[in-house]
Amino acid sequence: VATFITRRNIYVVNAASQLDWGPLAVQKLYNVGCISGDTVAEVNGALYWVADGPRVVRWDGSGPPQDISHQRVSVRLNAAPTANWNLWFARYHAKREGAYYCLYMVPSGATTPTMRLDYNVSRDAWEPVVYYTSGGTAIAFRGASVRAGGSDVSELYQVNAAGDIFQAESGLTDNSAGIRIRFATKKFSVGGIALA
Repeated sequence: VATFITRRNIYVVNAASQLDWGPLAVQKLYNVGCISGDTVAEVNGALYWVADGPRVVRWDGSGPPQDISHQRVSVRLNAAPTANWNLWFARYHAKREGAYYCLYMVPSGATTPTMRLDYNVSRDAWEPVVYYTSGGTAIAFRGASVRAGGSDVSELYQVNAAGDIFQAESGLTDNSAGIRIRFATKKFSVGGIALA
């Protein structure tokens, strides 16, 4: 039995040999497809990918895929230009805080993947990440890989559009550029002047 994901659906093939092929050998399981094959990544035994919408889904092989695009990440996904979905890609990355599905995407107003959406599987939480040059320009990425072998640690290395390779989340800077910090809170009245 083999399962495959197309642009629009998930199918299962029930044929172990040529003798098994027939009208019922290929069956549609779910109406959930994948907009870019490079967004498929396995994290802790489940597959994650970007489906139509766009929305990120998780599937462990039993039951229909779950939509995990929630909170503020769905707004970012919905605002992304459809013309650049083919540039999106994802990687699995294990960090001290847990296992992550890291989705590199083209955000609204951009034409290259300058935003990474990190999904912490154990905490069920999304975090948007953008890396900047020392001049304040968002860095566009073309690829990423987790270091394997030769070390006890598994750092995430990223390749920008110029072909430069650097390690993500290293020290107090990102590739010698200061890490920008942004946060948002719920609106609440403090009755006067307040500082954050």
